[in-house]
Amino acid sequence: MAMNKKEKELYEDALRMQATNRALRWSDYVNDKDVNPPADFGTYANGWSVNIGTMSVYKSWSSTVYHGYGWVIEGDTPKHASQNPIKQYSTKEKALKALRVFMESKFASLLLDIDKQIQSSMTE
Repeated sequence: MAMNKKEKELYEDALRMQATNRALRWSDYVNDKDVNPPADFGTYANGWSVNIGTMSVYKSWSSTVYHGYGWVIEGDTPKHASQNPIKQYSTKEKALKALRVFMESKFASLLLDIDKQIQSSMTE
């Protein structure tokens, strides 16, 4: 039997609520940066990094002295860099999982602050 517009809207709302409830969980992901900066001067290690501010992941590279955005193709020299080498994630999936672990902790802390304010307001 086909759903009418209202039934379809209710069904889609239920699916969205189910997905939201599944997202409200503690994951068992590991925050493991598994790509070390290269040991040899003049070489580059490509990987993935996390930008907490924008809640995103991006391709990155590191040398023994610098790091930057994007990947360095063998034989090329990056045009822009920031100081200091960095550890990176080997895959986009690992970087996204690390971002999720960070956000879980951040949101849990924010919710705890709100819960404390609620408790405090109940005693006023």
